[in-house]
Amino acid sequence: VPGIQPAEVTKLLARPSIKDFKEALLNRVQELTPLAAGKESKLDELISQFPQADFLQSFPFLKEYL
Repeated sequence: VPGIQPAEVTKLLARPSIKDFKEALLNRVQELTPLAAGKESKLDELISQFPQADFLQSFPFLKEYL
């Protein structure tokens, strides 16, 4: 891996544990998971209401992306 530096094992073992951080992060992800599902339906709604014809008239070079 370009730029990777070797580390001494004793220095790695001396680093603080991030167990609490990991648990908090995983708990937060679980809290947000139901919200993500709701966002997908909102995104579908926005996509269905998008004025595609008007947009493509102004930006025809983007047709292949829609």
